Amino acid sequence: MLRGVDTLWTRIALGLVLAQIAAAVSLPPSPMLTYLGDTFPCLLTLIVMLSFRSNRRRSQGIVRLFWMLNEVGFGILFLSQFVWFWYEIVLHEPAPTPVAGDGLFLLALVPTLASLAFSPQAKYASENLRLRRLDFLLLLCWWICLYLYFALPWQFVIKSYPNYNPAYYILALAEHSAVLVAVGTLYVKSEGAWKGFYAQFLFSF
Repeated sequence: MLRGVDTLWTRIALGLVLAQIAAAVSLPPSPMLTYLGDTFPCLLTLIVMLSFRSNRRRSQGIVRLFWMLNEVGFGILFLSQFVWFWYEIVLHEPAPTPVAGDGLFLLALVPTLASLAFSPQAKYASENLRLRRLDFLLLLCWWICLYLYFALPWQFVIKSYPNYNPAYYILALAEHSAVLVAVGTLYVKSEGAWKGFYAQFLFSF
């Protein structure tokens, strides 16, 4: 059974998004804008992670696993964003290129893809959990291998950052596109509360 995301978390997340938009529009390039630009993403991902955590603690079975995987994914995304915050706000120096959080940013969507593969809205969702956990491991290995093969050599072997950046962006775009396709497919196939949730999830990406 689906439990909706807490209204309080949703309102806080929406407030952060609107505040970031207002800051980007109204403030000129300045240290304050940099501070807000690094702080808002950290806070937003943390809020989303906590909202998934709240739903996980109140759910059972495959739905609990669904929330847990998304909680883990947004936790990784928080760490990725925190790398930028650490360099630019705490250390007061530019982040290196490429930044260490790049790999975390790619891995963050792997748990989300795995959770979508579980199809928690389906009647058969609780069946073959062992195989579904194997699907998660395969997805994780797949994206790690793609990152190691197409992006990392430009970073550590050849050390050509102009070539690294396009490779990394293409991988990130492909991964986000895969999530959008998966969420869109589940939206079409689902009904009721799950359909509304997938619509919100699709809009957030």
